[in-house]
Amino acid sequence: MQPATRTLLTGLVLSLLLGACGANTAPRLDLVADQIAAVGNELSVQLRATDADDDELSFDYACLELGDLSTRVPRPSIERQGAGLAVFHWIPEADDARAAPYQFDFRVTDGKAEGSRSVSIKVRTQGDSGSPSFVRPLGSGTTLLLDDAPCLELGIEVQDTDSTQVRLAQEAPLITGATLTETGPFSALWRWCPSAAQVMAEDRFYLRLSADDGENPKVMKLPPYLIAVIGSGLNTNCPGSAPIILHTAMTDQNTVQDLNITLRANDDKGIKASPLIYWSTTDPGTPPSLAGMTPVSTVRTSGDAFSGEYAGVIPNPIASSPSGTQKTIYYLLAARDHDDPTGGCNHTTYSPVLDRLHFIVTNTGGTGLAACQACTSDTQCGGENDHCITVGGTLRCGVACDGGGGCAAGYTCTVNPVTSIDGASAKQCIPIAGTCVAQASCTDDAYEQNDSMTTITSVGAQELAPMSYANLMLCPQAGGAVVDEDWFGIPVTAEGKIELVLTSGAATDLDLQLLGPDGGTLDEGSSISSNETVSACLRPAIGKVYARVYSLSSAPAPSPYTIELVKTAMACP
Repeated sequence: MQPATRTLLTGLVLSLLLGACGANTAPRLDLVADQIAAVGNELSVQLRATDADDDELSFDYACLELGDLSTRVPRPSIERQGAGLAVFHWIPEADDARAAPYQFDFRVTDGKAEGSRSVSIKVRTQGDSGSPSFVRPLGSGTTLLLDDAPCLELGIEVQDTDSTQVRLAQEAPLITGATLTETGPFSALWRWCPSAAQVMAEDRFYLRLSADDGENPKVMKLPPYLIAVIGSGLNTNCPGSAPIILHTAMTDQNTVQDLNITLRANDDKGIKASPLIYWSTTDPGTPPSLAGMTPVSTVRTSGDAFSGEYAGVIPNPIASSPSGTQKTIYYLLAARDHDDPTGGCNHTTYSPVLDRLHFIVTNTGGTGLAACQACTSDTQCGGENDHCITVGGTLRCGVACDGGGGCAAGYTCTVNPVTSIDGASAKQCIPIAGTCVAQASCTDDAYEQNDSMTTITSVGAQELAPMSYANLMLCPQAGGAVVDEDWFGIPVTAEGKIELVLTSGAATDLDLQLLGPDGGTLDEGSSISSNETVSACLRPAIGKVYARVYSLSSAPAPSPYTIELVKTAMACP
């Protein structure tokens, strides 16, 4: 062997040995933006790491200021999502709220070396006095009578004492065709002209609005703003019978609390969405003009879509008025059946026919609601300084405190004053868990928390692959017949048809939506049963679409279901 050849081979062997035994490259964790978390709401933070050696990576976290978090229920966790991807989940408790941010150290390791990032996380109580609060639109909803006007415009306005600008937005699921245009740093104009197809398919729509000042958790307008749409020209020569409404008229009420309305609705082919209550403090005339009346949705409390009991709540209009104040409440009931889900052959029954009922409510004061009970006005809650505030995403009564203690067991005093539904500001006792509504007698599935598009959009979590997913669950909330929603992301990586099939034997009527990346509806399955199918032909440019499982007429029972995703390669028209 020539010396030159021997030298070349020796160098090659050494190079291979050095490559096999060379120094390991530490993994790198991508930059993570500072976060704002709300007490009682899940914070999800996406962690993305790279490793030049393609080693298997694991993730961890630490926060010295919070000490050992392993004993918490629920416990903060990091969910590994794939090669180099993970999501950190944390639901802050009320005691975690404070002015200074926490420093979380997120780490990634390949078993030999690690990379890390420090992330600042502020924890605020929902409704802190520095948060935006909605001024308009007033009330809980409105009615669009298409015979009077083809479009609806709403002025949106918030107030925020320590911000120069607030971002107003619509939240998914969006009302298709609606626009929101900023008109100032704290205001916007919402406009919508419903299409004929929308009017034939639905008689109500929910506008979900948010306000974000960049310094506090995003604020949602509560409850979602209900828009009842009444069209004309629907086909009257339709199969089936109109719904039958049975109701005992309300008698005069002496109270500052909200006013509960109950009814029974029967239909031969079933009622899809719960009946509506239209109410007003001014006489709508005979026959009543619904354009000036406020709609309120009911919730099915027993029975089924063919024969069920329903309950709804009219907010007491004189709860904040002086004792002795009286108001006459005018109201009527409306139920629409589901004989023709895609056309105009659905019947609507109004009760009373071409008339309205009325009763007098008198503010007589009295004992207020206890902590954590549902409310719509400060005066409905316990003492003079006990306010109706946002707790865990719902309006609940707080109890006044000064920060020095005095809260009942399981409660703590907020760090900062909290702004109430009526605009008052004071510190309040709230549950340490950050929510008044506990899940009762129902074990949620492994995909929680996935209750909104916002929750899963920020982290890319809860993504579905083409397969069948069993043992999924929608859980009711204790203290109310409210069923949650489940959202899933579906990446679109190739051109073709996406089909989702929902099956369930639950008593609750479950529905399924397929939504685009902007939250607009691509397809919807909303039959009377809980077996639904939606589909769309999509191209990769759309990026990701979303599945939403929900219920329009909820029942207070756990609702298990299965969802299957099928992708079929094909050219889209």
